[in-house]
Amino acid sequence: MKRLLVTLLASLLACTSAPASAGWTLGQEIRDFAWIDSDGQRLRLSTLHAPLIVMTMAYTACRKVCGTTTLVLNDIQRKLDAMKIEADFVVVSYDPGNDGPAEWHDYRARRQLNRTNWHFLTGNTTTTQKIARRLDLDFWKYHDHIVHDFRIVLFDAQWRTLSEVDWDHIDRLDEILARLAGPSIPANSND
Repeated sequence: MKRLLVTLLASLLACTSAPASAGWTLGQEIRDFAWIDSDGQRLRLSTLHAPLIVMTMAYTACRKVCGTTTLVLNDIQRKLDAMKIEADFVVVSYDPGNDGPAEWHDYRARRQLNRTNWHFLTGNTTTTQKIARRLDLDFWKYHDHIVHDFRIVLFDAQWRTLSEVDWDHIDRLDEILARLAGPSIPANSND
């Protein structure tokens, strides 16, 4: 038991980083990395240009936190639609060894996540760890599961953080989105 606690503590310390507070920019290396999407196509984050980018991490075999994450992402999409704010949604896999295009495609189909502005991506282990650290999303493997945090980070079109939604702020989602609806995020004029 003591060995398990030491291993868990070491894993937690290895994944810690500066928090994803407003004002920092997602690094160019991560934005220019060629991720693989749910259609098997390469996608560089630097090619996304919506006024708002909603980003998080998940994995297809998750049976706990990722379901909540998907529900919150859907809620954000509905609210942004009502506010007429265009956004790209990006979900990066915690589990690049098991989440490829077929798994993400099935995940999307089962959850009816078929909009073209939603991007489910897989990278390599190194870049996955880098983006998780940058988004302040701790994760580690425990038996067959990946234990991980819940956090959704909101970026502007230049990949500067605007806000985040985590367990401590989930009840303030409307307030967070209302703050973003100002002049920094233009409404969609395609009515």
